[in-house]
Amino acid sequence: GDNVEPGGVDDELPDEELAHIKYNLGVMYSKLGKPAESKEALLRSIELKPGNAYAHLNLGNQEVALGNKESGMAQFKLACSASPGDASLLLNVAYALIDDGSISEAAHYLRLALEIDPDDDEARHTLDQVSREVEAEKMLRSKVEEGEALVGTAEGAADVRARVGLANSYRSLGRLDDAAAQLREALALQPGHPQISQMYEEVAAAAAAAAKSQPAMKDQELVQATGRFSLFAGKKKGRGKKSPKAGGGSSPKKKKGKVGVAG
Repeated sequence: GDNVEPGGVDDELPDEELAHIKYNLGVMYSKLGKPAESKEALLRSIELKPGNAYAHLNLGNQEVALGNKESGMAQFKLACSASPGDASLLLNVAYALIDDGSISEAAHYLRLALEIDPDDDEARHTLDQVSREVEAEKMLRSKVEEGEALVGTAEGAADVRARVGLANSYRSLGRLDDAAAQLREALALQPGHPQISQMYEEVAAAAAAAAKSQPAMKDQELVQATGRFSLFAGKKKGRGKKSPKAGGGSSPKKKKGKVGVAG
């Protein structure tokens, strides 16, 4: 038949040609939103032709889409090792990490890309945005530390305010279960408070939605569902992502617009 299966066409094609077919099949599955099938095809492509940087990049995207962040990061590192001087590859990794919310790691790859291509204004602008978000997240984490030290030390209304403030900080960082826990404590201290009750209902619903939908939920949708802090919410479509060639062989030309390399 026409299917590329072991014992069929697979046995009739040279490894390099079959690796190319499997790579394109993986990209096609990715565009169709089928990360598991894409992963299987990309693994076969890498087995047949080791060292294809863009196959590792795409596989990393599928691992992240499947919730396997550590495996995804490992594939990104393999991609960069396979083609260390490829600024476009580094930018693809950076944008994948931004989509995943891993902004500190994204900043690292953006800096590496700019060392290779310092005239890439778009990458520099993105790095500026990422750097601001990293600093803002540091401030939020500092507020969390202060809030955690404060709750339980005050009494009455002061403790309620401390717990609500801490819940807001948790929520901004996407720590919805922790936010809900603090709001429950606040309601135990001040039962029936309308604003706290409403906030708790919103956070609990967002936590349930996030638990049900992740990792399929995209970062922008997660921001909208959770109220999580992000400078990139609503801005992703305007960001340029470098496009790997279908065969994943050589370094791609720079091209505006987001391509279907993410799961």
